[in-house]
Amino acid sequence: MKVFEYESKISIARPNSLSGRTTIPKEVMKFLGVEIGDSVNWIVEYTDGETTIKVKKAE
Repeated sequence: MKVFEYESKISIARPNSLSGRTTIPKEVMKFLGVEIGDSVNWIVEYTDGETTIKVKKAE
């Protein structure tokens, strides 16, 4: 079941960094129950040629 679909741009986290940064839309933050300063877990799965990314609030 699709609840949200958003597109966000990835930018450089800091000058001279190889890390990227993106924004979590406000509606998604509310849905996940996360606030500024909270941590999230990213779960990346690859099955049958399809990549799925799950994000959940870290405990």
